[in-house]
Amino acid sequence: MKYPRSFLKFREKQSDFITKTHNQNIKDRRLISMSGLKPKTVMQMIQHTYVSRGSYPTEGVFLGVDNDVAGHKFVDRFKNMVLDTKDGQQITFHNLIPNDLQIPKKHIPLYQDAAIKYNVNWKDIVAIHKAETNLSDTNEIANNFGYGKYFGKSLEVNEQPKQINLLSAIDNCARGLAEHFKSGRFNLMKTLDAPGINSIEINKMHKKVKAYSEKYNDLGFLPTNDITKDWNDKLKLDKNMRDKKISNKKELAAAIVR
Repeated sequence: MKYPRSFLKFREKQSDFITKTHNQNIKDRRLISMSGLKPKTVMQMIQHTYVSRGSYPTEGVFLGVDNDVAGHKFVDRFKNMVLDTKDGQQITFHNLIPNDLQIPKKHIPLYQDAAIKYNVNWKDIVAIHKAETNLSDTNEIANNFGYGKYFGKSLEVNEQPKQINLLSAIDNCARGLAEHFKSGRFNLMKTLDAPGINSIEINKMHKKVKAYSEKYNDLGFLPTNDITKDWNDKLKLDKNMRDKKISNKKELAAAIVR
């Protein structure tokens, strides 16, 4: 028996769903506020969807949590998980963090200069920085694997994050990429290899870095002065951009009339 297909969207708080839905077909989707970061809620709502609607979210479970350390660690808990349904379908989990491809404008020249120095792709440096600390200038790890080599470190209990020498960290990362270049290809696994971190966690980190590298290279990136942290910020930013475009069009139309 094939069950109806649907998908679930989770966000951290109710206010993150302040967006227009009246023109959208929401028959096969569920929008769920977790009131925080609650893995148990995700699993319970998958089961509840089947019990209450007779369908599995085989179109995907989308985790639209905040673009911060806690949000990225939360997504990492699910990202490599695949659930099999009773009828042989699969439930997969997807990152829906708002504006996740934003890069601070002030950092871009630093990445690019290091890439030129070592003849590497600057977006690979960004991908490692993103996967380690979410492009932070502190050493607080933003992945659920406890991985930090170039930008972050695993902090002890009650140890506070510290500012890093970002220029030096970027340089070390670019050099690490260059050192593992062979036969026209970079060996990312060897670049990420670090003492004290087991191969399973390094493999998860490799997948995360590779995913960001592919997104930066294929989908592009968004230079920004301030990183958007949640969906409310994104909606406000999108509205401001739309309003600005409308205003510019009105000004242009008025100038043509004159």
